[in-house]
Amino acid sequence: MSSNIRQRILACTCNDTMPLDADALRIAGDEVRIHTRLCRDEAELAIRSMRESDGRLMICCTHAAPLFAELAAECGAESPLFADIRESAGWSAEADRAGPKMAALVTAARHEMEPAPVVELTLAGRCLIVGRAEPALALAGMVRDVLSVSVLLTDGEEDVLPPSVEEFVIRKGRLSRLGGGIGHFRAELENVRPLLPWGRKEMLFSDDAHGATERFDVVVEVSDGPARFAPHGREGYFHVMPSDGAALADVARQLADLVGEFEKPLHVLLDRGLCAHSRNGLEGCRRCLDACPTSAIVPDGEAVRIDPYICDGCGDCSAVCPSGAPAFTMPRRADLLERGRVLLDTYRKAGGQRPVLLFHDERHGLPLIAALARYGNGLPANVIPVALHSIHALSHEIMAALMAAGASRIAMLAPARDAVEERALGGQVALFGTLLESLGFPAHAVPALLRTDDPFELEELLAGLEVGEPVAVSPVSALGGRRDVARMALEKLHSVAPQPLDSVPLPTGAPYGRVVVDAEKCTLCLACVSTCPAGALGDDPEHPRLRFAEMVCLQCGLCRRACPEGAVTLEARWSFAPSAREWVVLCEDEPMTCPACGKAFGSRRAIERVISTLAGRNPMFATEQQQALLRYCEDCRVIALSRQGGDPFAMGEPPRPRTTEDYRDNGKEDG
Repeated sequence: MSSNIRQRILACTCNDTMPLDADALRIAGDEVRIHTRLCRDEAELAIRSMRESDGRLMICCTHAAPLFAELAAECGAESPLFADIRESAGWSAEADRAGPKMAALVTAARHEMEPAPVVELTLAGRCLIVGRAEPALALAGMVRDVLSVSVLLTDGEEDVLPPSVEEFVIRKGRLSRLGGGIGHFRAELENVRPLLPWGRKEMLFSDDAHGATERFDVVVEVSDGPARFAPHGREGYFHVMPSDGAALADVARQLADLVGEFEKPLHVLLDRGLCAHSRNGLEGCRRCLDACPTSAIVPDGEAVRIDPYICDGCGDCSAVCPSGAPAFTMPRRADLLERGRVLLDTYRKAGGQRPVLLFHDERHGLPLIAALARYGNGLPANVIPVALHSIHALSHEIMAALMAAGASRIAMLAPARDAVEERALGGQVALFGTLLESLGFPAHAVPALLRTDDPFELEELLAGLEVGEPVAVSPVSALGGRRDVARMALEKLHSVAPQPLDSVPLPTGAPYGRVVVDAEKCTLCLACVSTCPAGALGDDPEHPRLRFAEMVCLQCGLCRRACPEGAVTLEARWSFAPSAREWVVLCEDEPMTCPACGKAFGSRRAIERVISTLAGRNPMFATEQQQALLRYCEDCRVIALSRQGGDPFAMGEPPRPRTTEDYRDNGKEDG
């Protein structure tokens, strides 16, 4: 029987609390079975389907996913796939029109994402607790059996009764600096004084204070002040108020689980060869350094380095990088674009209209959407939620590609706080919005950034979201880098634009644009060519010429910093002209011809400028005859110099070797 069933779908009305459109769901599977109480009265039917299935069974319920996974294990079947159609679609005032969205969600749930690579992490239980004596010692007592605890007291509470048994290290001092991340924290301690054992009614500390740098796996600060790594936080670091006993107990529970061997996802993979941070000692692009909220990125030679133990996977670096050097892995760009294509294609085939892709963080968006489904009117029928590890990894080329694939609008659900890391996402929305508005697309095509923590406010924001018909239905290939995806997507949008301009001005600092060279100042020294990390500037071995390829220019500014004449400026823009994909000449000159052999070499303008600069300033080129040497090629220059009596190899006659006769003659003369 299973050989005749390619894709079976089990859907449940959840005790008739939501309508189901079987015809729409058939777009997502070959066989659709509708149930009423699948996780209760009809559980045997689910077990039977698991046994009959060939491993591609889909159950449209995430609420009872643990139960169904357990039942599958008990009957020896492969665990089913799961899709949420209840909070996302069924529990909604527009549930009767949500069939296309349900089909899209079920189809997308079958799409497997490439897992993120991992880094091995071993936590030996080294724990530093810093803070006031009473709560810090209380927390240490809760975790002393599973962790190797070191307590650093920061106040003057010597009247606290010393412990009868020293089960963990107790010292007094100050945590001056904390760096690193989980498993690799580096704590710099100042004025450290160890506890003395002979304190009877109060804690006594040594008068011998010293500094120390120590390493810990996890760190807890118990204080009334702000968290050290606010607002973004850092994995393995905890901050708790001294008076919050419940929070102290919760931290103790979490700490007990942080011992052993773990696998930490590598949220970002860095291609150092694409990084444009610096060249030849000059600093260029630093977008990722400025955007990273956790300071996980630091300069490292001509590129940057990302500390995997600090990186929390916000994705800001991936969004703002002009070259795509840091690639986000949760999910990868190709997987995200494919998932979006599947959602939009299935939604359209099932009869859906004006789709809105609502991207949200799993930790923030899922509870908010669930609350809206339970206490409000739920999501509109055309709003398709897409859960991500972080929405900040959404860059302008992804938005453009999804709009080209048929999305009427892109929306991002973010926390209400105006956090530092949201600047990157806001910048990407603004960049894509500038392109759309310049091409004449209506305002309701521009991506919307929805900031709220309130489900009812979210309902109002979605209700007021203006949505039009899709501007294009032409999926974009994810092959190539981020700039390739951007160009393909924007060219598709340009082909249907109401106002198809050849060039769109962009804000200063945008990752696209051209290099403008003042030909009167340029000497064709080609310093800009040697510093360009993207290969956008090039020379011509046959002629003194500076060439430029706008398509690959990163606008990193290294060429401007390298130019000794100040002849280079940058112009941020997006060009749809064919010339943007071709080499164009920025500056050229006639070659200098050697008066002796006729060989062409160098730039006439550059050599004449060197001569005019050296004349009267350098004694080696004081006369016209000396200056004329610079007009010769490298071979003839040596010949001309030797003819002027300045041959560096002309050292005169070598001295005659002395012989025995010379010594004898000298002896005769002496006699």
